[in-house]
Amino acid sequence: MRRGFVIRYGAHIHVPVALRPAVILAMLLMLLAAMALLALNVGSTTISAVELLRWLVPFIGADGETGPIMLLRWPRIVTAILGGAMIAASGHFLQIVSRNGLADPGLLGISQGTMAAVVLGSALFGLPPEWLAPAGLLGGLLTAVFVLSLAYRLASATGLILVGLAVSIVLGAVIEIVMVEGGILQFSRWLSWSHGSLTVVSAETPA
Repeated sequence: MRRGFVIRYGAHIHVPVALRPAVILAMLLMLLAAMALLALNVGSTTISAVELLRWLVPFIGADGETGPIMLLRWPRIVTAILGGAMIAASGHFLQIVSRNGLADPGLLGISQGTMAAVVLGSALFGLPPEWLAPAGLLGGLLTAVFVLSLAYRLASATGLILVGLAVSIVLGAVIEIVMVEGGILQFSRWLSWSHGSLTVVSAETPA
């Protein structure tokens, strides 16, 4: 029984495709499309299924109320899908590098390094909001380099996980201390920033 097929393009390009992963991928894509359609109708304003279908078909056209609502919703849904795909890809790459199926940015201290850079940069150096994302990226990269350098000479991949956990615990404690010392307003602002938000996502091109 064949468990796969080959996609052929010309005489020299042959792409083997395993049947089971292809079926699973197709099912996941259909589930993702269904969830995206469901998310288009989630909000304070309910849109009927007919109007949603009219908006999805470009040559029919939706009414004057549905269009502006969808301009707010579809960019956020696309951003959420792309962000989730990037998080999944980064976790997969970390598992390959560490040779451990449990590895993720939080387990290796990278997430905590990002948040620590944001919190310390905002509290100690007064970084403006537009500099918080670059500071977080730099903090995550430096933490990754630090963890990898500490675990470089360890014989097993488990050592990388242990070093990452230790760094994560220390950075997490530093974050909690700074956030508590900053007061309830600062705490709520940093906590909201660390969880992220899609409220500012828009289809409009910035000037």
